[in-house]
Amino acid sequence: MLNEKQFKKQFSKDVLVYLIEKYESSKAFLTGTPTKQRPQISFKRNNPFMKDYLDRSDFYKRIWMHEGLIALEQKKIISILWEEDKVGQNLSRVYLNTDRLHEAYELTNLVPRLEKINRLLTIFKPLLDHPWSWLQEFAEEIIGDLENRKQSGFNLDRPKVHQDVVQVLEYLPEIEGSITKRALSRQLFGDVKHFETSVEQPVITFVNRAHPVSFTSNEELLAFFGIVPEVKLVQLKGTMEWTMDGITTNSTASYTGGLGFSNSTVKQMEIAGINEEKIILIESATSYEQWINQRPDERELVIYVGGYPHLLLQTFLEKLSRFLKNAGNKAVPVLYWGDVDIDGIAIYEYMKVRFFAALEPILMDKQSLLQFKESAVANTEEYNEKVEKMIEDPAYAAWLPVLKTMLKSNIRLEQEEIVDVSKIK
Repeated sequence: MLNEKQFKKQFSKDVLVYLIEKYESSKAFLTGTPTKQRPQISFKRNNPFMKDYLDRSDFYKRIWMHEGLIALEQKKIISILWEEDKVGQNLSRVYLNTDRLHEAYELTNLVPRLEKINRLLTIFKPLLDHPWSWLQEFAEEIIGDLENRKQSGFNLDRPKVHQDVVQVLEYLPEIEGSITKRALSRQLFGDVKHFETSVEQPVITFVNRAHPVSFTSNEELLAFFGIVPEVKLVQLKGTMEWTMDGITTNSTASYTGGLGFSNSTVKQMEIAGINEEKIILIESATSYEQWINQRPDERELVIYVGGYPHLLLQTFLEKLSRFLKNAGNKAVPVLYWGDVDIDGIAIYEYMKVRFFAALEPILMDKQSLLQFKESAVANTEEYNEKVEKMIEDPAYAAWLPVLKTMLKSNIRLEQEEIVDVSKIK
């Protein structure tokens, strides 16, 4: 059997919550200026309360609903409009009196939406002073939305998560090389698992919205900024000389199977010489292993890139780029081999703009795409739409022959499908 007191209390709260939600979605809320049309519930059409209101098996419900609404009206929180000639019997409409919002919030224990928005404003405002311009610009957009009382795609009920995200974003410029997820979590939150369990995905979502690069995976995105599941190395094969103290010269010459440089080594090293005829940057780990195993006698410095380079590799490539610029006319040519698809092309262009202005692609032309057509991947309609957008983008004008072939033949090529690179010139 229904409890009258509990029913009235719950119904009154539910009505106010419903009306408040209508108000917080209204023009009056967005502008902060009252309008003629108040938030209302019509009892002449379907609403969440009509089932109980029309319940013929328990007429007490209607009586209790009337009494609950009358009590709220006496407090001037709502106004009731009854059907003509049926005052006290049939409801027509219930209006929220917006000048009594404070009392409505108190009775429902709801945190006002404006208070939540202002709380989020406080959390995000420090990003306006972030050293990275792309993050500053995105923060400006967010804050502009919030100041106009729009939630800007953020969950207003998760302030702690947003605070943690900002804490990570503010820490990113301090990362040198790389830091494991658990080490970062312990340093920032005093809990080795907190980042992975509660903050990692929100950070990824935030960065994907803000950063101009479209990363191919979440792991690649985090590694780009130096956050890795385990320690990352710079992997390469070939003869390179470097110093750690500006005096003693070290060489990779004796490491015929290649080697990996750790964070502290890359941080301290300065490249002193490249004793090879060319430098090859390779996107895929499989293709990197294939290249160095099939071409043991070629005079090449081969570097594993793995997509958009992780932060430690970015540091190394910056040092390599600086060395090549200082070498002038004696600079070693740099080539890039990646997938013949929109991601591979975008990564190549990033590498060219960021590190090596004279970078040239290898095995990424129209001829390669058609030569290995039988091993290529078929494009979806959605993928072809992305290819069309890339064709229209002037930044990819040099790739038009490849892109148009991808579109016409409805294919793209993963570099692992080229299984023999022993005779590549």
